[in-house]
Amino acid sequence: MPEKMTAYRCAHKCGRKILANRKEMVEHEKRCFYNPSTKSCKTCIHSENDEGYYCLIDKLPEGKAAVTNCGFWEQEETRP
Repeated sequence: MPEKMTAYRCAHKCGRKILANRKEMVEHEKRCFYNPSTKSCKTCIHSENDEGYYCLIDKLPEGKAAVTNCGFWEQEETRP
């Protein structure tokens, strides 16, 4: 007979798989690209999602697809 299990999903709805360990999910959320407090491209008004993220003000370091703690980050009003 199947057993009941508790699982945790990222509060920022990033699509991350569900984790059984709460502590691991808390750590994930601290660095999640969809968490506005990380100031990443995925929550920035200057990014455009077109098969990946593209910085509209061209401030991504060379070779980087996305960054966190960006000095140019501005909160996106809505995220799909």
